[in-house]
Amino acid sequence: MITKQFPKFLLILGKKSVDLFNYFKVDELHGLSKEDAEKYPETKNDAYIMGMCNYIPKKSGEYKSGDALYLFINMNRLNDTYKDYTAIMHECFHLSLSLNNWNVNKEERIVSDAEMYANEIIGFILKEKMK
Repeated sequence: MITKQFPKFLLILGKKSVDLFNYFKVDELHGLSKEDAEKYPETKNDAYIMGMCNYIPKKSGEYKSGDALYLFINMNRLNDTYKDYTAIMHECFHLSLSLNNWNVNKEERIVSDAEMYANEIIGFILKEKMK
């Protein structure tokens, strides 16, 4: 598993869905379960979690606006196709919406930020894949 702390979020690159649960040391996360992730027959074309952007869990299980965010990408699902980039962009839209307090009146800012984050993440992933 590879992590990188960006100024406004934590990027987590795992090799399988269960890595996300293991990273946070939890059995449940945002309505999903570690047990289901372990049982899911993941392949290069299908996974329990391809990507996810949400709040970093607290011990209390409560999430508040403005809390720290993470963005998880399941590296096993990256197949070096255009779909990799659209999936990453999808998660970056969730990230940008959250960082902009879900204010859709900031449409241009949300879209621009999502593009910026996607470019940073894709660049980081490509460097990691070349190692």
